[in-house]
Amino acid sequence: MREAKIAVISPEKSVYFFRLLGFKVFCPQNQSEVREKLRTLEEEKVVVCLLHQSFLSETKDIIEELRSKTFPIILLFSSYQDALDALREWVVETTLKITGSHELIRKRQKNEST
Repeated sequence: MREAKIAVISPEKSVYFFRLLGFKVFCPQNQSEVREKLRTLEEEKVVVCLLHQSFLSETKDIIEELRSKTFPIILLFSSYQDALDALREWVVETTLKITGSHELIRKRQKNEST
C-alpha cells in the first residue's frame, strides 16, 4: 500500500498550521506558479490538495480538468484571517452607511487599546 500524500497550496500567511502537521506546503509567488503546481500534482502522486480559496478564480479550468480523475482531490479552504478581514470591512461599510462617519469605530478602537 502506498502512502497518501497531502499537499497545501496557500499564501505564506496561511500555512503555519499545515507545516506544524507536517504537510508539504507550497507558497506560490504568482499565478503561473499556482497553475504549474496544480498540473504536477498527479505526477507527484498527491492524493489530496488543499488549495487556498484566493487561488480559485485563476485555476478553475485546471480544477475542472482534474475532477475527471480519481486523484488528486482538490479541496478549497480559507484562513480565519480572511474571514476576519471581510467582517471588519463589512462593519466599517455598515457603520458609514448608518452614521456617515467612522467615529464609532474610532471610539471602540480607542477603548480597546486602553
